[in-house]
Amino acid sequence: MASVKRGSNTAESGLKAGDVIVEANGRPVYYKEDLTKAIEGVRPGNPVATTVNRDGRVFTFNVRLDRPA
Repeated sequence: MASVKRGSNTAESGLKAGDVIVEANGRPVYYKEDLTKAIEGVRPGNPVATTVNRDGRVFTFNVRLDRPA
């Protein structure tokens, strides 16, 4: 993640700038497009299990999707 907007659902879930998303909604994420496909059809406000690599450690967060801007 290049940045995380303060006060967003992403920030409130615990994700931080610099986290590398490796899995979302049970699907591996290698590229930005993989993340897009993994959350297709998930309604805003619903949680998505998101696994990240942070400084060599793996964490999983439930991230509620924000509404599109």
